[in-house]
Amino acid sequence: MIFEMRTYRLQPGSVPEVEKRFGEALTERVKVSPLGAFFHTEVGPLNHIIHIWPYDDLQHRTRVRSQSIANWPPKTQEFIVEMESKIVNAAPFCPAFTPRQHGNLYEIRTYTMQPPASLSRSSSAGPSGSRGG
Repeated sequence: MIFEMRTYRLQPGSVPEVEKRFGEALTERVKVSPLGAFFHTEVGPLNHIIHIWPYDDLQHRTRVRSQSIANWPPKTQEFIVEMESKIVNAAPFCPAFTPRQHGNLYEIRTYTMQPPASLSRSSSAGPSGSRGG
């Protein structure tokens, strides 16, 4: 299973209107594939919405996204400042993705980590990877 995590930075004050329009358009979209989650930020970078879509694999995602769906995507382009889409893999210990009731506060963390020394370039390498000399 894979998940597409789409994050949008919106114009200040537009989150309620975007959520309203998204909710109105969602009726037809979920007939094709389920919405895994929809969040908006309250702490950290504000004016962000995040929606997560589960797919069996990349081919499933391609099939779903190639379909013509009435009123989809929602008419929110006027509020979008920036958009990012990530495809993430579920860890082997991740519980099955099934409908269930959760709490109403979630934390999403993103870490940037250094590669192991065995994979990093020599410290004498320049920006292009060439050694000075």
